[in-house]
Amino acid sequence: MSYSLFEENIYIGDYSDQITLDIKEKLDIDLTRKYLTLGEIKKLFAQPKKAIQSAST
Repeated sequence: MSYSLFEENIYIGDYSDQITLDIKEKLDIDLTRKYLTLGEIKKLFAQPKKAIQSAST
């Protein structure tokens, strides 16, 4: 998934391919929202990272 700056602190999801769709499915990430703030994007991708880290310990 690719996000481009749309307005100050607002990003627009503008690219997706089969790989990102597979990642979305496996990590249960909701990529359906088109407009996100930078904080929302960071939070979205931090959730699976925390889950992976806790599963490996």
